[in-house]
Amino acid sequence: MQAAFKSIGVWLPRDAYQQEAFTQIVDMTELKLGDLIFFGTSKKATHVGLYLGDCYYIHSSGKDQGRNGNGIDQLSEQGDKVRRRQS
Repeated sequence: MQAAFKSIGVWLPRDAYQQEAFTQIVDMTELKLGDLIFFGTSKKATHVGLYLGDCYYIHSSGKDQGRNGNGIDQLSEQGDKVRRRQS
């Protein structure tokens, strides 16, 4: 996320938990294109994605998710694979 934002001239801290502390919290019903979405526990964010709209987001998704690079996934009330694995 840091590199993507840097490419358009926006500075972000490096780690997900630092990015979470740097941003303003909004309700999921108020998400807008380009908002950051954080995953992890209530104490510490461990993963971040970029909201694409219509409940989809893009994020770095590694080999343990069956990918080796970026992935597009859908948010849900039950949580997606990333959220279920880390909560």
